[in-house]
Amino acid sequence: MVCLYGIFISGVTLDDQDLVAGTLYGLGGTMEKPTGGFMDCFGPACIREDRLWGADEKPEDQMASLAILTSVAEVMWHRGVDLYSHQDRALKKPFDAGLPLTRLSQLEGRRG
Repeated sequence: MVCLYGIFISGVTLDDQDLVAGTLYGLGGTMEKPTGGFMDCFGPACIREDRLWGADEKPEDQMASLAILTSVAEVMWHRGVDLYSHQDRALKKPFDAGLPLTRLSQLEGRRG
């Protein structure tokens, strides 16, 4: 993903839409039907209940994947594309995962 991100940023910097599209959707892919690229990371292998993000087993690799995808989402946000909302807000869910725990601890703190 790090190498793919390097190519993505090069495409954005050089305003090379072919490089950007290839890194987002894979060669010949589209948003609706990616053949690879970052959008392929929104498939069942990556969006799973048993991990933060990605097919990686190690939590640190999952965090790295999430960080890279967040960077891509931020760049695309400024280009008018909302990846945070894509696939039922899949990219936003890892960030919101801890909110119920935070609310629970706040409630418990009020009881004491």
